[in-house]
Amino acid sequence: MISDRPQAGAGWKRAYRPRLAWLEGAGGGWEPVDVLAGKAEVLHITGKWKEAESILRGNAATAEGRQDEARKAGSLAKLGNLLIDLGRKDEAIEALRQAESFYRRSRDRKGLGNVIGLIGVHHFFLGEHQEAMELFRQRLKLAEEDRDLQGISKALLNIGAVHSRLGQYRQALECYQEKLKIADFLGDKRDLSFVLGNMGVIHSKTGKHQQALDLYRQRIKLAEELGDRKGLAVALGNAGVVLVKLDRPSEALGLFQKQLSIATEMGDRRVRCVALGCIGDIMRREGRFDEARARLDEQARMAEEIGDRKLTDSAETYLGDLERDLGNDSLAREHFMRALAGSESFDDPTDTAKILEKLVTACRKLGDDEGIMLYEDKLQELNRIPGSGEPAVEDRTGA
Repeated sequence: MISDRPQAGAGWKRAYRPRLAWLEGAGGGWEPVDVLAGKAEVLHITGKWKEAESILRGNAATAEGRQDEARKAGSLAKLGNLLIDLGRKDEAIEALRQAESFYRRSRDRKGLGNVIGLIGVHHFFLGEHQEAMELFRQRLKLAEEDRDLQGISKALLNIGAVHSRLGQYRQALECYQEKLKIADFLGDKRDLSFVLGNMGVIHSKTGKHQQALDLYRQRIKLAEELGDRKGLAVALGNAGVVLVKLDRPSEALGLFQKQLSIATEMGDRRVRCVALGCIGDIMRREGRFDEARARLDEQARMAEEIGDRKLTDSAETYLGDLERDLGNDSLAREHFMRALAGSESFDDPTDTAKILEKLVTACRKLGDDEGIMLYEDKLQELNRIPGSGEPAVEDRTGA
């Protein structure tokens, strides 16, 4: 049975409360901005995002008032990372670009590598995978030149996530296996939990469901031990995806609901969006169409607001499935066509194949022979990759 407790509980006490207590009591030669930055980092991990944002904005203002550009840039980089999680893309990129400008002027290679990675994450969630990959490779090059193992580890995870999104699973696993060695060498449990979860995503997409579930169990356990609220929410949702594939929808629904609860509490709109789609899809399968529509409409609105193109395509696909089940084949085709346009625009072969199959079926029901030929030809040209356009979430690092 999967451990599905939504609370950090004892793990929070063991992993982060002592550190937070120390930070709150630190004095002596420590700069208040540095102590508060450490506190904000802990609050980010443990899901106290509003408090973390307040601290980081205050730190940036304090540093600016003291004309301390280095600490201002550090605060803005951490703030940009948090704003990515909050789904506030415009504010995130503005903060990150300001930090990048300072790091380039000052030739701070470590700071520059960090912020380049975060800008790559920003592009990744917009579905701009080539731009993201280029930035992650720049991040890796800087880290390798400086023999920065932590930086190398972060870059490998992010490069692997792009490969995974593009259906390049062998390359993704190679990145994750290298990262696994580094995380083990450094004794970094949080990085270890990231890579285990992402390897689970690949196993799930390639039909190795039990292996994926085993990895997600480990990811959940580590997230609970560390008090990593976002990591726990991601892992619960990914485990739910596998349970749906294993025809255990009631167990999956319980995990998605816990994921939704954690994401709502933290203010994580991206993970909340994923959970709404998964819950709505299970309700559709159960014939609870009105309840399904309410959640899927909310998912579609939220995906549009945060600018996550993959989630927008996911919402269109779910809505197409709903209209198909209601017998509205023409509306279903419209949703699938919008999903296809998004999937093709950022070269996601896994999702594209799944959507094309749905379009061929819709066109057959509508007697659209021209559409059948068009989408069957596209499907043959795609050289399909095994897997499905599932709503699994890859972990990323960069901060």
